[in-house]
Amino acid sequence: MFFSDDFLESLKDDDPFLAVQKLCKELQGFLAGVKSDDLQSYNLALDAYGFLYAFAKRNEIKNEKIDFDGNRSRNIERINVFASDISHLAEKQYTEKMMSTATKKYNLLFGNEFYYELVDFQD
Repeated sequence: MFFSDDFLESLKDDDPFLAVQKLCKELQGFLAGVKSDDLQSYNLALDAYGFLYAFAKRNEIKNEKIDFDGNRSRNIERINVFASDISHLAEKQYTEKMMSTATKKYNLLFGNEFYYELVDFQD
């Protein structure tokens, strides 16, 4: 497996969108040195792609499967582009989530939201 157990363990408390970005960064750093004639590294890249694809899908980050062909160099580049795209999507979704949370919080603070206040009535 490409991602070590220690690395994955370090992500367990992260927001899933931030975890995806860290996974992408780790993979892209590795891909920078992968040569198409190095079968072991190529297989690790494919394994990492499979993990990243499944992790992103599990966390509802929309993505498309790569349409691989018989050219390893192109496939490595496609994995790199995939990681870049997924990282940007994760950042976008993270930002939207944080803005939604902030907006709700401040709407309540400024009284722009309807809410119930529960009061305990004693007889």
